[in-house]
Amino acid sequence: KVNNQPGLAESSNNTSLQLSLMPRDIRLEDVRNNTVDANGNEIKWNLDNTFNNPYWALDNMGNNDDKNRFQGFLATNWDINSHINITAKTGMDYIAFDYKSFGARGAQAVSNGLGEYSHSSGKSRIWNSDILATYSTSISKFNISASLGSNYRNEWSNNLNVNGTDSKVPNFYNISNYKNSYSSEAIYEKGVYSYYGLGSVSYGGFLYLDATLRNDNSSTLPKDNDSYWYHSENMSLLFSKLLGIESNIFNLGKIRGSYARVGNDTSPYRTQAVYTIDQTVTLPYTVASIPSNLPDFDLRPETSDSWEIGTELGFFNNRLQLDFTYYQTETKDQIMAVPISATTAYDSKVVNAGTISNKGIEFQLNSTPIETLNFDWNLGFNFTKSNSIVESLN
Repeated sequence: KVNNQPGLAESSNNTSLQLSLMPRDIRLEDVRNNTVDANGNEIKWNLDNTFNNPYWALDNMGNNDDKNRFQGFLATNWDINSHINITAKTGMDYIAFDYKSFGARGAQAVSNGLGEYSHSSGKSRIWNSDILATYSTSISKFNISASLGSNYRNEWSNNLNVNGTDSKVPNFYNISNYKNSYSSEAIYEKGVYSYYGLGSVSYGGFLYLDATLRNDNSSTLPKDNDSYWYHSENMSLLFSKLLGIESNIFNLGKIRGSYARVGNDTSPYRTQAVYTIDQTVTLPYTVASIPSNLPDFDLRPETSDSWEIGTELGFFNNRLQLDFTYYQTETKDQIMAVPISATTAYDSKVVNAGTISNKGIEFQLNSTPIETLNFDWNLGFNFTKSNSIVESLN
């Protein structure tokens, strides 16, 4: 629980910013002793209504932030025999919060001098569950492992906000004390069901092959596009061991390569058109408005295809190590909201925007110039270069 957190950026109650902007010929004592005039209005050293007298803000603005969080998980493991194992686990991250902020009457930066009050409260939950069955065995110089599993992830939140302006009684911060008030409520829920498989094979301690396959079913995508597959394959060869290289000068040599396709969904409610009920009470009938974002009823999941090759080299018993990678990535059907003409009655539209490619290199050098029983000196250097190109736009 935290009371009266300082304002940030250009908020009117950021006292540090106000003090840093104050001219040197203005005495702080004068500002401290002259915060309000005879009518109870704020006295400032400048004419900018964006900012407050910092001492007025200290006395007349504040906030209360109360947050409780619970994190926990349960897991069980069953070794059926020496080759088969089943693991199940479920975990939750739960947050409940209550936040209030307020400002008194008399300052133009606070609702044009009328005073304001805001109260937000809500709860959020992320629930994640997995079950995984694994088979492992060794045949001669081969080590083999295969797994099948399923995952369920649920995200949920519920927020309630009330805001008020134009206070009736000074220094009473409750929504009933404000002539103008309005409220809003937001509910967010998302679910993803997943099924996946993993496989791993190694030979002789120098050749390694791994592969994965996964299918996700997301509630945030249209029914015809809510299921998508992705996979990955990677291989590495420890050629220093394969060739039997045993030297104090060159002791580690490894090459690797991989390919992967990754799928991604979006946030909820971007594929449905809904109305917002207006809270106006000046009309004898109900008023509803359309959202500012035009949904896409045929939205597709994002997909990213990438591949990379690289090498790792070690010298002088790994006191000098080199790591080099070259990679390429192509992302298709990126999901984003793009601006559209206001004549459509919308500000933006959710679309699968296009294709972006990215390629680059990564180089890392690590060394240990000095290594003694009581002292090590480690040096590191890295270099990265990346180029991105918009290949196409929808």
